[in-house]
Amino acid sequence: MLAGELIRKLLDEGLPEQISYILDREGYPFLRALLDGCPRLRELLASLLNPEVLDRDGFYQKLKEDLQHAAVTRIEVYSPFLHLDTVKDLGPDLRDSRADEKVVYTRPPEDIPDERRPEWKHSRREWHERCVRELKELGLRVEFVPCMHEKAVVIGERVAYVGSANVLSRWDERGEVMLRFEGPFVGELIRDLKPKLGADRK
Repeated sequence: MLAGELIRKLLDEGLPEQISYILDREGYPFLRALLDGCPRLRELLASLLNPEVLDRDGFYQKLKEDLQHAAVTRIEVYSPFLHLDTVKDLGPDLRDSRADEKVVYTRPPEDIPDERRPEWKHSRREWHERCVRELKELGLRVEFVPCMHEKAVVIGERVAYVGSANVLSRWDERGEVMLRFEGPFVGELIRDLKPKLGADRK
């Protein structure tokens, strides 16, 4: 079994208490011995198998804490859609973080339907354009990615959020979640994730 296949099996089957059993069953007693002798490695693998699962309130609270303490080179936010209330709430936290670069990836305005309901002051596209202006006025770099669907936040190489919720828009409370990963392995996770995110399509 290749190492990648082993990790996939762990992800598919694994709870931390099952790790040693799976390794033994698949003929990797040396890896079990390594895990037994290296608590830190066991902790990292357990973290990989058990990211924090966050609802709306938990996500924004944890994200703001991470932004406040993030002394990193780069922060990236992937949010296909934008909502002004969320931009005004989270935007200042992004602006005030200590990262050298702060980039928001979102859909270009022409990807947003130009629809307007009678009770709306602006169309959806106009609201999106206004949010983009707000982000730029906060000093954030905005990059457009056509047909973007990915939702994620990448903070340096130690913290990453991936999930189903538009970070800078409104949440659908019916089942939206974000997963938070933290640890030295996150840098490699991010490098594997990058080709799947929309930045390369811009």
